[in-house]
Amino acid sequence: FFFFLSVHNQTTYYSRMAKSAQDKIAAINTYTKAGTRVLDFGSGLNLDVAEFVSGRGGAYTSVDNERSVVDAMLDAGFESHTDLRYIAGREFDVIFLSSVLHELFSYCSPLVAAHTFADLAKLLAPDGVIVIRDWYIHPADQWELQTQLTVNEAAKGEVDQWLAALQHNGVIGSVAKSSNWDRYGDGVLTGCVADLYEALYHCVWGIKSLERESAERYAIRELDLDRLVDNNGLRVVLSESYHDDSYDRYFGRLFSHLSSELRDAPSKHVLVFKKA
Repeated sequence: FFFFLSVHNQTTYYSRMAKSAQDKIAAINTYTKAGTRVLDFGSGLNLDVAEFVSGRGGAYTSVDNERSVVDAMLDAGFESHTDLRYIAGREFDVIFLSSVLHELFSYCSPLVAAHTFADLAKLLAPDGVIVIRDWYIHPADQWELQTQLTVNEAAKGEVDQWLAALQHNGVIGSVAKSSNWDRYGDGVLTGCVADLYEALYHCVWGIKSLERESAERYAIRELDLDRLVDNNGLRVVLSESYHDDSYDRYFGRLFSHLSSELRDAPSKHVLVFKKA
């Protein structure tokens, strides 16, 4: 929904998003059949999902605030809008947010995030579902538990740039560096699990994506989501977290050792909500 893409990393971003198409489709597969009205909120250029819904005999609608995305979806023959106001009063059987929730929390004030989610809940049909696919929803203790991440010697400069940007943008707090960080050998970072999770998954994007990605929070707080759900009369019917191994091949370039708290942590979460 919030696509603040600079020219130099648009290609990288959309290429990485395209690789997750089957993952997105799997999240809504169970709920999509002939006649299903699907709203893809913050869709991006999501032709794979649109074609999947259409192929099932469903009706696909996307909302994205990027005019170029909307035009591309329209050119492909799918209904698309730049704002929820254009579909106010309608009902949808599936409201899908893929990699959108963390952007709401990253770029919006709590007030705007709450109102946006409330507007979505109003569009949900009586027996419909809101499906969220995003980064792992972290319990509160992940900001208390301490862990470590070992950085390859050659990558310390790049990781330094990410840490500085993430701290500047308020995404992470203080992270301690080992005494040899500025000299020789692999360096060790020490911090809370949530902050090192942020560092781990941000760095794999590569330095060209730093401007965009360093402004986003990946570690979604369970409490923040719970408030949105409770305030809109919703209940959880599915919560499934898993490790997306497509990131693993990027870790080795930057990191020589991941603690068990980071190595075994889920990277993605799928949640499904219905009206209570």
